[in-house]
Amino acid sequence: MINKVKTAVLLSAGLGTRMRPITNSIPKPLVKVNNKSLIETVIDSLIFYGVENIYIVTGYLADKFSFLEKKYNGKCEIHFVHNKDYETKNNISSLYVVKDLIKDNCFICEADLFIPDEKLFSTLNINRSCYFGNFVEGHSDDWAFVCDSDKKITKIAIGGDNLFNMVGISVWSKEDFLQIGNRVGEMMNEPNGDSRFWDEAVDDILNKISVHVLPIENGQIIEIDTVEELERVRKNYEK
Repeated sequence: MINKVKTAVLLSAGLGTRMRPITNSIPKPLVKVNNKSLIETVIDSLIFYGVENIYIVTGYLADKFSFLEKKYNGKCEIHFVHNKDYETKNNISSLYVVKDLIKDNCFICEADLFIPDEKLFSTLNINRSCYFGNFVEGHSDDWAFVCDSDKKITKIAIGGDNLFNMVGISVWSKEDFLQIGNRVGEMMNEPNGDSRFWDEAVDDILNKISVHVLPIENGQIIEIDTVEELERVRKNYEK
């Protein structure tokens, strides 16, 4: 069981190629909606919940994130960890560079999410290792979870019908994170292991750890992948 989570990892190293030309000059997590960057909506939600230490894994245009340390001074500790392999390896390499730094329960968050309500995490019953998930009726081509009747995850896969979809936020007990980190380390030394996603490390060890889906409603966490999606979100949330 998890009581409180005071540490978070934000994955912010990617190139954001699907949002070009906007991301030619800024990293995708720094794209703004309603005058606030996407990563700030994630950080504000974590701080409101009670997170005290945030590890931001940077890569592409890493220096652009430096303002966050000053902005959140006194609210939480911001730690930057650079992933030098961000251009050649998949996001498993971002978890690899931070895995030995995390010694407690933690969030793992994509940093290019828009969270409209900073109180969201505080309204959820976070008491065990879990992925936040949004149930999608019908077919989906996104990352999704096969679950049992108790919402325990039995398989992580791309695509399926009537499943909870991944939304980019997960929470881990320190014991489960240690096992994930160990598997990530193994994968990085396997043929083509560095081309995989870190969530595949979780899928590999589902027989060793217990992970559930924590349901959220549609629109509570919004993933923005393209310029068209960004414009739709801006239209709905900017006044």
